[in-house]
Amino acid sequence: MKKMIWVKLLFAFLVFGASMMVACGDDDDDSVNMADDDANDDAGDDDVNDDSVDYVDDDVNDDADDDLDDDLDDDLDDDVNDDSDDDVNDDLDDDLDDDADDDETLSIKTFSEVPGDGCSIAVDSGNYAHIAYIDWQNNILKYTTNRTGDWITSDINTVGYADQHTSIDIDSNDKVHITFVDWWNDSLMYTTNSRGDWLVETLNVSCSTNRFNSMIVGPSDYVHVVHHDRLNDCLYYVTGASGSWVEENLYCPTSHYTFMVGEALAIDDNGTVYISYVDTDADQIKVAQKANGVWSSLTVDLSLNISTHDTAIAVTGAGHVYVSYFDTIAQLLKIGNNASGSWQIESISTAGNEGEHSIMKADAQGKIHLVFNEYYPDYFNYATNESGQWTQVQVDDSCGRAPYFSMDLGSDGRVYVVYKICDSGSGEMTYAVFPEGYAGQ
Repeated sequence: MKKMIWVKLLFAFLVFGASMMVACGDDDDDSVNMADDDANDDAGDDDVNDDSVDYVDDDVNDDADDDLDDDLDDDLDDDVNDDSDDDVNDDLDDDLDDDADDDETLSIKTFSEVPGDGCSIAVDSGNYAHIAYIDWQNNILKYTTNRTGDWITSDINTVGYADQHTSIDIDSNDKVHITFVDWWNDSLMYTTNSRGDWLVETLNVSCSTNRFNSMIVGPSDYVHVVHHDRLNDCLYYVTGASGSWVEENLYCPTSHYTFMVGEALAIDDNGTVYISYVDTDADQIKVAQKANGVWSSLTVDLSLNISTHDTAIAVTGAGHVYVSYFDTIAQLLKIGNNASGSWQIESISTAGNEGEHSIMKADAQGKIHLVFNEYYPDYFNYATNESGQWTQVQVDDSCGRAPYFSMDLGSDGRVYVVYKICDSGSGEMTYAVFPEGYAGQ
């Protein structure tokens, strides 16, 4: 009985041991499986890691590529921008340099090889030049401008016989007004493009007009003209301020003839008209002044023994009157002015034959600019009192005879001049621009 019990215990023990072994074998399998799983997991992790590395690599490469592209783009943009900026700056510098050169140096250009006489110049609000002159080979009035950048010349009249002297001015709309003489018909002529096409009309019918006249467009764009009658030696004033042309006899000498050359007419901001002339009966320089429709006379110089030389006039914004003239006794160019309240006389030239013909303008600061000739030799000079005292410089020695030059002032502070080259006999028309302070250089 005890033996059977021990046999059963032994059998149970064996069965338990076998089950334990099986259980241990399962654990091993689980371990292997777990190892495999771990390996697979590791492999999966490796795949993930590989993928992650690939992604990271891709991201890094993409970032690197992007950075490189950005760097290249930036460099390219910088280069392009630098080049563009350089080009723009170079162009701007060139423009500034050109402007600086224009501002700092004298510019002289021949704009027409057609022989011309009686030139006149006006400068518009954009500082472009407008020039009138006579083609003396064909006796045609010509008009030229550089408003488009190039010199463009037009024939204004082809009927009649345009002769020797013109006068030009610009109105508030930058339209052009010109007076000239039709010698064959003894008429003072006027033309303008203010109404579109050029229209030519006669201003006077009562007298025989000499070659010389002076014209200004005044306030409200009314035209004012002074001219010389060559038959009875009278000076006449013509205006269209009333809506139609009205001519007035300004001065007629009784025993001597008067003479007018150049620009002897000025108008102030109030519309007061000033005309300088030589009273050959009294041997005096005078100014006829018309204010509020009434004429009065101002005597500039009482001490002269004047013969037949011309005058020029300018009026400042303050209403101060300046008159230039040639003293035939002293052989000097002089200027009279009433800035102090009484007439003061100054000598501008120091050599004889300087200033027999002169043209004068006042700038916005009340300073005076003067161009004048030296007859022998044919020098052409410029003078100004910008610095507080008169300074002058010789511009050109090719020609200086009256009435072959004219002057105007630009809003840029520069002086614009047109004159005739006459040393070669060809008579080319020449345009010059004086920089600020030119006479002091």
